[in-house]
Amino acid sequence: MLIVMEIVSALIQIFVFSAFPFLFYLVKYRKVEGFFDYVGIYKSTARGIIYSLLLSILILMLTFGVLVLLNSTDVLLAPSTAAAQLKAHSDEPVLTLLLIIVVRSFLQTSFSEELFFRGFIGKRLINRLGFQIGNLLQCVIFGAVHALLFLKLGSFNLWSIILLMATSSLAGYLLGYIKEKYADGSIVPGWISHGISNAITFSIVVFLL
Repeated sequence: MLIVMEIVSALIQIFVFSAFPFLFYLVKYRKVEGFFDYVGIYKSTARGIIYSLLLSILILMLTFGVLVLLNSTDVLLAPSTAAAQLKAHSDEPVLTLLLIIVVRSFLQTSFSEELFFRGFIGKRLINRLGFQIGNLLQCVIFGAVHALLFLKLGSFNLWSIILLMATSSLAGYLLGYIKEKYADGSIVPGWISHGISNAITFSIVVFLL
């Protein structure tokens, strides 16, 4: 029953994150290309996939490096975070926990966020402003949203928020860079990289912290 609820929750979040891009597409672009092409949901190059796997390692090193440096690993267990919610179910069978981690990592968070930030916002900004400015703006928006989420979760010190925003922004920039330069505009590599990073982070929180 729990895993069904998680899947439903993930599908709802995907619907919410794709609703505005889809409406925007219907109004302006539906005669030009299909919606999946519009947001980059199509096959990537092999090089894009390889670089995304390497990037997932970098994201993990940056994230945990910053948290350990600031002695702020407790931020991962702050109330209302996805990791804390998973931790609350740590008494569930291991297989159930692993399935929930996969659903949350690859559907509820990484897919919906890559579709919205890289597939919609990033592509529109890059098309209008060029790669350098467009990709920089999307990564700043991505980092700022994550910083605001952490601010809402509790009173963490200013340096923690600044550094977490910086690492999120850097990850967003690199995800956008791989998408545009090595993956022919596909968000699939970013989806993989983002999902792996989240899955490992959630697993560490649930099974080790």
